[in-house]
Amino acid sequence: MSQNNLQRFRLNVNDQDLYINDITGICDILKFYPKHILEIGVGDARGVSTINLIKNGATAIVFEPNPQFYQNIVENLGNIPGLQILNKGIYKEKGIQKFYDKWACTFIGEMYHHSGAKVQDKYEIDEKDAFFCAVDTVDHYDNGKIDLLCIDCESCEWFVLEKLISRPTIIQIETHSFYSYYQPFNIDGIKQWFCDNDYGLFALNESDSIYVKKEKLENTNLNIQIC
Repeated sequence: MSQNNLQRFRLNVNDQDLYINDITGICDILKFYPKHILEIGVGDARGVSTINLIKNGATAIVFEPNPQFYQNIVENLGNIPGLQILNKGIYKEKGIQKFYDKWACTFIGEMYHHSGAKVQDKYEIDEKDAFFCAVDTVDHYDNGKIDLLCIDCESCEWFVLEKLISRPTIIQIETHSFYSYYQPFNIDGIKQWFCDNDYGLFALNESDSIYVKKEKLENTNLNIQIC
C-alpha cells in the first residue's frame, strides 16, 4: 500500500477497495450530510476537516487548545457562519491543564505516558514546549443532536466518549498508528463503547477509524464490507 493511500481512508464498497481523502468524502459515499458537528483537536485552520460540510450549512464547534493554532483558525475561518471556535481542550474534568506541543502532537501533561509523542516519537518532556489552557467535559457542549464527531485529542478520546450525550451517525477517532505500537488510552474501552452502541467499523487510514451507526449502514443501497 502506498504512502499516499495510507493517508486516505480505505473502505470496501461493492467488492472494491476505495480510497477516500477525508470525512467529507465518507459522508458523500454514505449520502449523509450532518447538521451538527463537534471537532475536537484540529491544529491550525488547515486541520479543520469538516470545513466543507460547515460551509454547506452544518453548525459546528471546533476545539483547539494550542493558542497559536486557535488564533490561526480564528483569523482564517472565524467569519464562517455556524462555526464556533473554542480555545479549549476536552478532558475528564473541568479546569486548567498544562499542555505540551511538539511536532504534530499537542497533549495534556497528565497524559504524557499515553501520548503519541512519547510512545511513537520518544519525546521527553521539555518545559519550553509547555502552555496552559482551559479544559472541560464534552457534555457541556453536546445538546444531544450531534450527528458527526471528529476526535483527535492525544489519548483523551476515551474521556470524550464516556461523557458523550449524542450518538452521532459518524465518528472519526484516532485509534492506532501504522508506524508504531501507539494506541490511545483505554483503547479496549473505546472499542467496547462502539460495540455497545451499535457502530460498525467502516474505514481506516494511517491513524484514524471511521465508525458508523449500523442502522445507517443497513439502510444504504451499497454493498458495504465493514472492516
